[in-house]
Amino acid sequence: QQDRLLLDQFVDGAAQASLCFYEWKNPSITYGHFIDPLKHLDMQAAQKHGIDIAKRPTGGGILFHLNDFVFTVAIPATHKQYHPQVLENYRWINEAVARALSLADRIELARASAPQSVYSSFCMATPTIYDIIFDGKKIGGSAQRKTKNGYIHQASLFFRSPPWHIIEDILLDKEAARAMRKNSSFLDCISKNQMRE
Repeated sequence: QQDRLLLDQFVDGAAQASLCFYEWKNPSITYGHFIDPLKHLDMQAAQKHGIDIAKRPTGGGILFHLNDFVFTVAIPATHKQYHPQVLENYRWINEAVARALSLADRIELARASAPQSVYSSFCMATPTIYDIIFDGKKIGGSAQRKTKNGYIHQASLFFRSPPWHIIEDILLDKEAARAMRKNSSFLDCISKNQMRE
């Protein structure tokens, strides 16, 4: 709701760029504007685990907010870094995030999207172009909603490995959980690797 208001405020042309950080009151799942969660999630299992579920105003897939860091960047069309092409906005923001994560020199941006698969509806399972990756695995997901007046960029950085047994319990397709585990990494793993080196 708050992020939708950030996007709506650009209509009068007076709003400035903003950066918002969020934390979760409860463990949560968000899903993109075009996703039907009932096709992918066991709602009773989510309720059993005390997980809230919400729809994002942006696109993208299903994302578990269990051990992550979430922020939103709002950029009006009058801003010098606004670009009419969505992918250029992704690149600009994620390059800035990758530079900020200077604890590991192996962090980079994905140069191409993974082929479309049955797991494309799950953010952690499918790297896309300009995603932030470490050793070939995704460590953050993001999605945008753009209008002629500006855009919002919602992002999640994966801090620690989530409780996979909960994810597997909630997902209707158990293979999707395995794809998420295979294709994602976490910032605490990077820190441990750095300390070992």
